Amino acid sequence: VDFWVKEFSQKFKPLALPSHISNPKAAGYQGNVIRVEIAPDLLEQLNAFAKTQASTLFNILLAGYNVLLYRLSQQNEFVVGVPSSGQFQMGKSCLMGQCITMTPLYNSIDGQTLFKDYLGTLRNNFNQVLQHQNVSFDRIFEKEKQVSSPQILAAININNIKGNPDFEGLESNLVPTPVGYVKYHLFLSFMQVQGSLFADFFYKTQLFEQATIEHWAQSYLSLLQDLIQTPEKPINQLNMVTPTQDGQAPVDDDWDNW
Repeated sequence: VDFWVKEFSQKFKPLALPSHISNPKAAGYQGNVIRVEIAPDLLEQLNAFAKTQASTLFNILLAGYNVLLYRLSQQNEFVVGVPSSGQFQMGKSCLMGQCITMTPLYNSIDGQTLFKDYLGTLRNNFNQVLQHQNVSFDRIFEKEKQVSSPQILAAININNIKGNPDFEGLESNLVPTPVGYVKYHLFLSFMQVQGSLFADFFYKTQLFEQATIEHWAQSYLSLLQDLIQTPEKPINQLNMVTPTQDGQAPVDDDWDNW
């Protein structure tokens, strides 16, 4: 409880991603999803890089996501939500079903920091959060009047599916569910399926155009490729450039066009 009281005393501004409407609060909940596959060779490199950094694949993906949000928003401080099991927070150990709580991860990023140094800091901070996740946030807010709930507008998670369901006499395939409703402005969800890794970018359609999210998704892949090849680069110099159809590279941070 002491840990979270200290965390919730921070007053980070809500994350403000570039959007084509001036009032994001009026965006509603209509949404869509863009799926991209992490190429097998890139996934192999990510796993190898994670081992060299004494980290996990999720930490690398999370760090890249945070850098993407930092570069898009130009905000040094923001909150990202990470879903975690909510059974303990509810005081029951025998619950079944999707009892999920959104755990806030506070991020403070200096663009001059080398990525490998930022990754180490993020790993330590995230480990601290995981060690203190089994707390009822609602009870903290009820008891501690001087703290307030952080505004989570971006989130990330990862799921691992071991294989397709096995039904006698039937073949089966896993397909993404159509999306019409989303809660967060931008939610990056990874799905590991039989050695493949997919990244689903859920977004509010009244905030962002499909072309915008497709561009951000490709920029994220470029970030992942560059950060594992040159982790000694400062965060604000990591490559987010993706080739255009004519083969020319657009201006890295010219997000007004998106």
